[in-house]
Amino acid sequence: GFAAGNNQIIEQTKSDYVLLLNPDTVSEVSELVKLFAIAESNPKIGILGGQLHDGNGNVQVICEHFPYPWRNFINGMGLYRLFSAEWRSKNLLGEFYDYEGEGPVEWLVGAYLIVRREAINKAGLIPEDYFMFAEAMHWCYLMWENDYEVWYSAKSRIIHKMNRSARQLPQMWRVEKSTLCKYVFCYGEFGWLNTKFIELTDFMSYTFGIWRLMFRKPEPIESQTWKMNRQIIWQSLKLSPKETARRQLEKFTPTIITAFTALNFF
Repeated sequence: GFAAGNNQIIEQTKSDYVLLLNPDTVSEVSELVKLFAIAESNPKIGILGGQLHDGNGNVQVICEHFPYPWRNFINGMGLYRLFSAEWRSKNLLGEFYDYEGEGPVEWLVGAYLIVRREAINKAGLIPEDYFMFAEAMHWCYLMWENDYEVWYSAKSRIIHKMNRSARQLPQMWRVEKSTLCKYVFCYGEFGWLNTKFIELTDFMSYTFGIWRLMFRKPEPIESQTWKMNRQIIWQSLKLSPKETARRQLEKFTPTIITAFTALNFF
């Protein structure tokens, strides 16, 4: 998986920084130099990520908030409309974040990250409790817990051909794994009761979203994806923490595991 593959490389190197760069990216040395310069200017930065775009100028959403119960409720139920744009950008990030700026964020997608070696020594390697999708969130969480900061900067920009490896597998697989991995993280950091509240909030969010889409003709294509999400969340509500952890790691063949690991050695 992503974490185990990258950790093998991290353990075999002794550099002051580690660069995590997905194989589905196109980068220039000059852009990497910009990122290193920012990290060097602030010793509190443990993880630093740059801007990702698809090559056509469309900036990708990579800065996210941790799924704390109250924020998950506000975002999922659409209550963010009651708050200012500044509050949404700071507390909910995601699509509300200003991707032309620079500063601390809660966590970053792990496609293009520079990580300080001192921070790794203190916070630990990438958590291997997940096959993929939630390990970057958990790693960033550990950085904050160990007094290091996670930053984003638009000064460094590269192309990211998103999900080229995961897209080779069925959509149901991707949705299930990303959903269950999120809940594995929540069980570990927020406890059983808060995680069940988060799951219930997610279920209600997709239910209301599907209900709204029913009145749009023709029915938008995202309706089918939302129904898939709701189905998976409904099933996860019935699972225990151990069952959730086991479920997000199962159904992989040795061929698939080898392929994903090889991609991360690239």
